[in-house]
Amino acid sequence: MKKEYDTSVKEAIERVMSVFSEYIKTTPYFDIVWSGKVGYIYISIDSCRGTVGDMDCLVIDSPEELLDKLLYDHGGRWARPKPGRSVSIGAC
Repeated sequence: MKKEYDTSVKEAIERVMSVFSEYIKTTPYFDIVWSGKVGYIYISIDSCRGTVGDMDCLVIDSPEELLDKLLYDHGGRWARPKPGRSVSIGAC
């Protein structure tokens, strides 16, 4: 079994990784690795134990999926409301 991405899909995934390269390199919470068997894999890391977290690992099938994952991860860890401001959850 060998993962074969369409050329345009692989290039788009690599563009997303390039845009987020510094974040991907420096975050202790996940890594993205290449497997010739299944393609790019997002691996969560339990930074307290220094082990692979088994709850949040996935094979990246599209650049949109990777972008959504990175934005959710990045926003979820770092986005904080300014003091005195409320955050609304729901449709914009």
